[in-house]
Amino acid sequence: MMEKKNPASVSRRRFLQGLTVSGLAVGAGGLAGPAARAKAGTGGKARNILFFVSDGMNIGTLQMAAAFRGLTGGKPLAWLGLYEERSPGFTRAIMDTASADSPVTDSAAAGSAWGCGSRVNNRSLNVDPAGRALEPILVKAKRAGRKTGLVSTARVTHATPASFAANADHRDEENTIAEQYLEREIDLLIGGGNKHFDPAQREDGRDLYAAYRDAGYNVVRHRDMLAKAAATGAPLLAVFSGDHLPYEIDRLHTAELRARVPSLATMTTRAIGSLAQSADGFVLQVEGARVDHAAHANDFAGTIHDQLAFDDAVRAGLEFAAGRDDTLVIVTTDHGTGGAQLNGRGPAYSNTGDHFRKVLHYRESYHSFLLGLPLEIPPQLLHKRLNDLLGFEVSEEFTGPLAERLTTERTRTGSHGSGAWTLGSGLRLPLLRETGVGWTSHAHTADYVELAAVGPGAGAASPFIRNDELHHVMTAALGIPA
Repeated sequence: MMEKKNPASVSRRRFLQGLTVSGLAVGAGGLAGPAARAKAGTGGKARNILFFVSDGMNIGTLQMAAAFRGLTGGKPLAWLGLYEERSPGFTRAIMDTASADSPVTDSAAAGSAWGCGSRVNNRSLNVDPAGRALEPILVKAKRAGRKTGLVSTARVTHATPASFAANADHRDEENTIAEQYLEREIDLLIGGGNKHFDPAQREDGRDLYAAYRDAGYNVVRHRDMLAKAAATGAPLLAVFSGDHLPYEIDRLHTAELRARVPSLATMTTRAIGSLAQSADGFVLQVEGARVDHAAHANDFAGTIHDQLAFDDAVRAGLEFAAGRDDTLVIVTTDHGTGGAQLNGRGPAYSNTGDHFRKVLHYRESYHSFLLGLPLEIPPQLLHKRLNDLLGFEVSEEFTGPLAERLTTERTRTGSHGSGAWTLGSGLRLPLLRETGVGWTSHAHTADYVELAAVGPGAGAASPFIRNDELHHVMTAALGIPA
């Protein structure tokens, strides 16, 4: 059991103490086990690693994204293209996502398993159940001379990016995580989270933007500034929102957001262009974070559009790696969220396609939809707006009680944007009936998840792999100590 601590993160002293024993630390399953289970003789020396994580994506989300892309006439999914092409050095696996204390992980524990090679308790970041700080992979890569970077559509200090670079007893210690990135000289940070860098919003009043500039970073706050700053190859901090970045469906349909916030694919391309200037290679994690956030709300359109945006980022990474023999690309997810599936509709399921086609009508996320409503929602207004949102008719008998529940929640919180989970719960049965899209919960799930890897060292991933084993696949590919 961990000792009681201040809200501050793991101290520098304790972090250093943890590093001295990290090679001997034994979490759930131990450290030696995952390394020993890597396939013998299938390693490889990678100059670069591109690690893509679609946060909260279960297999149903991947399938529906592919179906949606087919309906819109876009390119097939890059992720599934890996499976179809089966390029030399390609490996496909399913991954066990459990944490040290639960079969259902959170993002902090899942990412830390990749980050330090040991399973930790939910909410912890690279701190084992005994309270010891374990060294994250970007710290190891940095010591070996690689450039390092994190790109996310969440706050860049959020659990998944932090799992590759930070140590914290609790994932919510994001002010301290922002400081650790600077102390550990993470070369590139792109995402949201202004409130953790802005002195006016930090409790301690520290101006982290100034601290990063003083350390030689280019600091970017608008899309138009990203390309020029990234092209220099200098350290980069790019923050495009106060909190998380907007959902992709809202960014696509809102001119102001498109002008101010780059797509995940653009951020990925700029990050690769910056880090690839290093003579010694780089390690970059790219997270499609809002897949998880939309799935928590059972927001189908939000989930699918962010999954498609993630896939476009994967495509950008694969284009960089194409024709090279020095870049390991890993594409996976940390856990499922919500249990989304496309369910059969009609006699012998023959109407499934026609039902699913109705999802093309959506133009905004549940969050954006709620922002457009008054705090206290008149049932008649909700009825009209819902029918406009969904593209199919819901009854006034249905919308009346839903309006009451939403109003109660929103007046309690005082937030126009609250109520997305309540809205998702309320729409679960109509959505299933009309589109075939069903959800099991608002929670994370214990699904085994998909993993694809291609490039030097990919063959070390076993067809069935634990999340903590993936750390050792990466360190072996880089030729650095695990």
